[in-house]
Amino acid sequence: MRFLRVRIVRFGPLFEVDSGPDELPGLTVVLGHNEAGKSSFFLALRSLIHGMYPASRDTNPHAPWDGSDLEIEGWIHTRSGAEYRVHRRLLTSPWGRIHHPTDEGERTEDIGNRAIPSAGHIPRALFEHVYAITLPDMARLQEGPVWKELRDRLVVGMGTRDLGSPRRVAEALSKRAQSLWRPDRRSSPRAAQIREELKDLSDRLAEARDRDRKLREVVRDRARLEEHGEAVRVKRTQLEQSLAAARTFRPLETRLEAIRSLRRKAEPVEPLEALEAVPSGPLERLAELEADLRTRREELERAIRVEVEANEAQPAADPLLDTLELRQGRVRALVAARPVVAERDRRIDRARQELREVEEAINYGERELFQGTEADPSPGGDPEVRARLDSLPAGELRNRIRRRDEALARVRSAEDRAETHPGPAPVPGRPDREAGAGDRPLWAVLALGGGALLTLVAVGLTLALGGATDASPAPGWFPTLPLILGGAGLVALIFGGGALREWSRNAREVEREADRRRREQAAHATRIAELRAEATAAAEQVDQSLRGIPLREERGALPDESIASEIEALRAQLDRADRLRDEISELEAEQWEFAAELEALLDALPGDRDDLHGGGGAPLRTLTRLEAEMERVEERIERKRESLTRLEAVRAERQRASEQVEAATRALGDLHALLEAAAPSGDGPEARAREAADRLEALSEARHVERQLIRDHGSVASVRAGVLALSEDPEAASSIEEMEERVRALTEELGDLRERGAELRTEESTLLEGETVDRVEGAILRLQEERTEVREERDRLRILARIVKTAEREFRETHQPKLIRRAETYLGRITGGRYTNLILGDEETPDALLLRAPHLPDALPVGEPISTGTREQVFLALRLAVLELIEGDGEPLPLILDEALVNWDPERRGWALELLAELSRERQIFLFTCHAPMAREVEARGGALLRLPPPGSVRGSGAVADAATGSGSGSGGEVG
Repeated sequence: MRFLRVRIVRFGPLFEVDSGPDELPGLTVVLGHNEAGKSSFFLALRSLIHGMYPASRDTNPHAPWDGSDLEIEGWIHTRSGAEYRVHRRLLTSPWGRIHHPTDEGERTEDIGNRAIPSAGHIPRALFEHVYAITLPDMARLQEGPVWKELRDRLVVGMGTRDLGSPRRVAEALSKRAQSLWRPDRRSSPRAAQIREELKDLSDRLAEARDRDRKLREVVRDRARLEEHGEAVRVKRTQLEQSLAAARTFRPLETRLEAIRSLRRKAEPVEPLEALEAVPSGPLERLAELEADLRTRREELERAIRVEVEANEAQPAADPLLDTLELRQGRVRALVAARPVVAERDRRIDRARQELREVEEAINYGERELFQGTEADPSPGGDPEVRARLDSLPAGELRNRIRRRDEALARVRSAEDRAETHPGPAPVPGRPDREAGAGDRPLWAVLALGGGALLTLVAVGLTLALGGATDASPAPGWFPTLPLILGGAGLVALIFGGGALREWSRNAREVEREADRRRREQAAHATRIAELRAEATAAAEQVDQSLRGIPLREERGALPDESIASEIEALRAQLDRADRLRDEISELEAEQWEFAAELEALLDALPGDRDDLHGGGGAPLRTLTRLEAEMERVEERIERKRESLTRLEAVRAERQRASEQVEAATRALGDLHALLEAAAPSGDGPEARAREAADRLEALSEARHVERQLIRDHGSVASVRAGVLALSEDPEAASSIEEMEERVRALTEELGDLRERGAELRTEESTLLEGETVDRVEGAILRLQEERTEVREERDRLRILARIVKTAEREFRETHQPKLIRRAETYLGRITGGRYTNLILGDEETPDALLLRAPHLPDALPVGEPISTGTREQVFLALRLAVLELIEGDGEPLPLILDEALVNWDPERRGWALELLAELSRERQIFLFTCHAPMAREVEARGGALLRLPPPGSVRGSGAVADAATGSGSGSGGEVG
């Protein structure tokens, strides 16, 4: 594949760099100063082929600094002949499209950030490491064994730098196997370390078993001690509970007896529970209710007197105001419509004034357009004329007039052109003939005749001289006379014949020009006739559109576009007049309807109400007087509302006072019933109240004592149950002092048991700190398994090392000979035949690469003392051979050389460029350099030159692409 064109919209510092519309050849040199963007150009090519990496705008170092999108395009031609355009952008994520040209247009394929189809057989890392040759790659040849690095990285690894070479892998496997197991027991492999660890673990296992036996004995002793201690704790707990119950319940027996005595005094309790809801005592509550009843009765009498006064203060009746009050909603609606009525009057006046103005404009427009008569000075008012005006489309009339004017203009233009292209002119003096080339030139005829005569004379003299040679000798100049006459005759024949031929050619040209002018004149006449017919048809269409409209004679003779505008304006004025008349009629109808409704309201009022009429049918004055009457109605309504509000408040107060009297009476009756039930033996309400108060006090005291018991001990029932349980507990039969002494003895015994238990736990912890038997046995088992695994791993690694060495040898034997032969061919071309033989090492030195030449004493390794330039040439030859090996039958990808030839002498650089030019027929090659002489050498060999602007130049200043056979230009910029 090869790039036909490369366009870099934005990529790093590059801006609008374009190789131009001309196709790039197989060999292209990119010339630019240091920091001009050559590396960015190479990375753009790589991104076009394999995608953009890193694939994020934030992490990609080539994203433009101004925040715009990274964008590149490339036009590609494949070996099979297919062509397509690849377009990539770096947005939030990579964006890629391939555009395939088709017969219908273009087919688009979404490739995202994947490689283009032509490069799918070469990974991105392999392309970067194999297809890009830079000066640092050349410099690294001077470090370490040259061929070993080349063979590992290019031949065996195919350029993948992230994989180790087979040679290094085999060495690492062998070294790892020896670190696991050595049969000679030298050094300290892992197997020997395992034997020592197993011996140490056997000694530790015996110690662990002895510790395990002692630990079991300590655990048994501690279990027996804990069992005895638990029994002592239970016994002490039971004794402490009995002691606490004795201390709690023995003092409560006297309080329980007091509660029973108070409740006997308060029985029966049920009637007293109702009196407990009384806020104060029975005596106080009785006095309060009797006083409240007297107060409520006085308030009721006072409310009745105020209600009578409020009824007497109501306003007197008024028939007019009462009627207006009943109809106040409708009256207010009519009064509120006064601004609307006034506005309608104003609108009627404005519409009438505007109608007069419109009618004047209509009259003026009709006078300007129509031909009036004494009987009908205004034809626009005729219904038929008005209907014709309404049905006439002004736009269509305007278009027809415009088409007629255009047709007339085309007729005039054609007539003008016909006048400026006359037919062929006649010959002066001969009107029957047209002007042409004229008669044959006389001098040409004379020259032709004279030449023939001179030629005949020369022939005759020649014959005469031949016959008279022997008879009498001629003078010395006479033999040359026939030659002179013959030459003069020949010249006359040539000039005369040429002049006649020129005259004949001119005559034919004149005849052709005359025919052309006659045809043009006939075509002009035909075209003028057609255009006149078109103009006549267009004029008839205009007349047809205006038929039925009585236009003035001077306006109807040749109507122009202003006729359409004036008719359209007149029709608009007529429509406006109709709308104004309709508006006036509608407004007057609304005013009449409102006046009728107002008159109906006045007729419904009581009495003769001429004072409310405005007179002369003026609704506005009537509305003003109604508004004044409504103000009086509103004042009267407000007074009635205030009176009613006060009356309602007085009635509510009377009702409230009546209800309070009834409530006080009921409350006093309820209290009498409660006192009679609580103290039936009392004489009168006051005596019953005193007896009920005494019984309530006894009940309150009993409940107070019960609440104290509940607060301190939970409930009275629990206290009674505790006292009963204390009497049944055998441990509580003794005194409190004896029970306390027994608790102290049990506590001391528990202390002794805890000390012994702590000693046993300490001994157990000490024994547990050592290794257990299970742990040591597990460690022994793991080491035994590891020893088995080490032996198996040693055997596996040795087998793998042998397999890798065998595979590497077979691969080298298969591919290196073909690679070396191809590299020898390229090396001979580059060095001019000085070096043509590369030799591989033998079995003892498989990594060696030797260089042989006639001038060398023997084969030398590719290293010191061979020069740096020669080693670089060996590297380039090997790299070119590797490209063919790894591609196989796949698409050949472009090769990129960045200052790879800068250290070479001019002669070998020229040979190398010749080789690259030859290889570029099958593979596109890009050379990057900052040296103008090298770029000229590439151009001299048919390469294209792509110039990058110097760093720091103005953005968009341009980049120029020069080819061997032409040039193209693009534009671009670079940030230094």
